[in-house]
Amino acid sequence: MQTEPIYLDGQFTKALTSATLDVISPINQQVIGKVFDCNKQDINNAISAAKRALQYTNQTSLTSRIAMAKRFINYLKNNKAEIVRTITLELGSPISYTKSSQFEVYINELDHLLKLIDNFQFTHHETGYDLIKESVGVVACITPWNFPLGQITKKIIPALLMGNTIILKPSSQTPLVASWIAKAIHYAGFPRGSFNLITGKGSNIGKLLTSHPDINMITFTGSTEVGTQVASAAVSTMKRITMELGGKSASIILEGANLDIALQKTLDTIFLNSGQTCSALSRLLVPSSMKEEVEQAIIERTQYYIVGDPFSSDTKVGPVQSQSQFEKVKSYIELGVEEEATLLVGEIPNNLYIKPTVFTNVTNNMKIAREEIFGPVLSIISYETVDEAVEIANDSPYGLNGAVFGPNDLAHQVATQMKTGNIFINTADKPLNVPFGGYKYSGIGRENGLLGVEEFIEYKALIK
Repeated sequence: MQTEPIYLDGQFTKALTSATLDVISPINQQVIGKVFDCNKQDINNAISAAKRALQYTNQTSLTSRIAMAKRFINYLKNNKAEIVRTITLELGSPISYTKSSQFEVYINELDHLLKLIDNFQFTHHETGYDLIKESVGVVACITPWNFPLGQITKKIIPALLMGNTIILKPSSQTPLVASWIAKAIHYAGFPRGSFNLITGKGSNIGKLLTSHPDINMITFTGSTEVGTQVASAAVSTMKRITMELGGKSASIILEGANLDIALQKTLDTIFLNSGQTCSALSRLLVPSSMKEEVEQAIIERTQYYIVGDPFSSDTKVGPVQSQSQFEKVKSYIELGVEEEATLLVGEIPNNLYIKPTVFTNVTNNMKIAREEIFGPVLSIISYETVDEAVEIANDSPYGLNGAVFGPNDLAHQVATQMKTGNIFINTADKPLNVPFGGYKYSGIGRENGLLGVEEFIEYKALIK
């Protein structure tokens, strides 16, 4: 089986190391590819290439960068079928979900972004000074396995549009999609060295990237545990950082809510992608007076989340991504039983194909309600008053996502009191330009839209 090349200084090439990593599909636990486990010299070469390329990227106009980004997007569109297949194979997400939520939504976001920045101004004339927006420099992008295409594109394209250069380190669990990204970059004609792809173990490469003096910025998506380590190391050399980390998001149902909309949004976020979504609404807060009604509705609805072969059009839930992820999710389901929560739907799993699981009679001090499980596991927590619901929602170390369903005025009032970055109010849909990011241990900075673009610029004041 051929090892996927890295992309360095405008060329596809073998790494200097002979060490490789197997890419294992969760569908059948078979090896589907190999990537290099890059060594220190490979990484240093990528950093040097990115640093050299800054002189060329800074000379290109925004118009030319937008044109290259359009060619990049077109390449992905033209290879949609193969990219979707690759994501399904290495992640295990059902192919219907992969098409819509792992591919199309991110392509649409990129198309929309290019329209947003068409008239972006790098110089603003203010009273007594000019405000100049410049690139940050060399940006290291460290991305996770759960959205292997979108978590890359929402970092690298805004950064490149602002004149930065990139070193991409994708997850070693789902690195094959990154090869398609490199092919698209090459096809688009971005300047040599402006984008570099290295692969390997995050524990090794991450330390080198976060400590290297020629890296100007780290943008990381992953667990809060690893994110705090990355941030701590990056601050030692005063790098710019953005962090999109974990979540334990609350969905609040108020009396008078439309249960169809509320449960569609909540259950989709926690069951689709096998719950491997940082923004999943994993805590469902319901009035005590509606608890039995909601429980019955959930029992009826979960039967539509069919677990099975990701390449079947009927499948809604595929396997979790790895054996280690299975062990983690299984341990939390067992813990929920030990904590004396009631298992309303689901069972203790015995393989990677974990059925949608719902606990009720959960209290917010239980570990299944406080810790990110990253699997298809929902906790139902009842409350007596709206103030108590807000208190429970905010009683979390995380603050990434949220939702409120109920009478519009009251729902809006509740949403304004929630300490979280995104809150859905009586809707399951999200506009393309909404910035995404969290409070507290859910991260630093924002992605998507113009706010996501401006994370990749430095401000300089020319005082006259």
